[in-house]
Amino acid sequence: MGGTVLLKIYQAGVGCRLLSQMRDFDGNLSWYPAHDEQVIEERDADERIRKSIGRDPDLWVIEIESRDGSVPVDGL
Repeated sequence: MGGTVLLKIYQAGVGCRLLSQMRDFDGNLSWYPAHDEQVIEERDADERIRKSIGRDPDLWVIEIESRDGSVPVDGL
């Protein structure tokens, strides 16, 4: 699973969303929520990222601060 991409979207005063990039059944890259909650506290997001890095040291983490919570990637 090396080289996975995890996207952290931070919205001040609201919280964070974590999205993981994976291939779907057809082999296309897609973004999937990495948690069930709508948003999570930033410290919880950071802890989940630390655990993910422990499982996959090749993990790429991209953090984006978004004023309105929008995700600036294709397909979202």
